Amino acid sequence: MAEQAKALQKLIFNIEVQSEGAGNTAAAGQQFTFIYGIAPGGLSDFEIAISDLRVGETLDLAVSEINMKTYLAHLFLIFRKQTGLVEFNGSMRLLFRFCETSTPAAKEVVSAIAEVQKMGGCSGSCDCGCH
Repeated sequence: MAEQAKALQKLIFNIEVQSEGAGNTAAAGQQFTFIYGIAPGGLSDFEIAISDLRVGETLDLAVSEINMKTYLAHLFLIFRKQTGLVEFNGSMRLLFRFCETSTPAAKEVVSAIAEVQKMGGCSGSCDCGCH
């Protein structure tokens, strides 16, 4: 049976852009890697949406910039940094294919939590969209 997302697991998704907005340069197969469930404010809407996905399954998402900020919340800036996707429009679709899950080292979890906090976490002042 394929694995599902679990708290403190490292998840890897391949991203496919179906309708690119201006300014986006990410190619199909771009990866988005993060540790699930580390935000002090709880799960983002994205994390909730993928909680029942199993490795090999796909989340198909119609996006806009406002939706991406609120949907990804604390993961938004990390997503932009990893994928190079900086602008979103209403005609854009992203396919998130769940590729892999693994148990990260404790040091990696601590680093990921620190990165979320450094980027503002849920303080509302980081433009991450979580508030």
